[in-house]
Amino acid sequence: MLFELFKNSMRATVELHEGKPGDVPPVTALVTLGKEISP
Repeated sequence: MLFELFKNSMRATVELHEGKPGDVPPVTALVTLGKEISP
């Protein structure tokens, strides 16, 4: 699941900056652990 999130984020970033001068900005992520709440 994380791989897909990273892949989509990178693709969207590249598409947004396509054709613009300069480097593509880095994609950053904050991954944390937490309690899952189920209904």
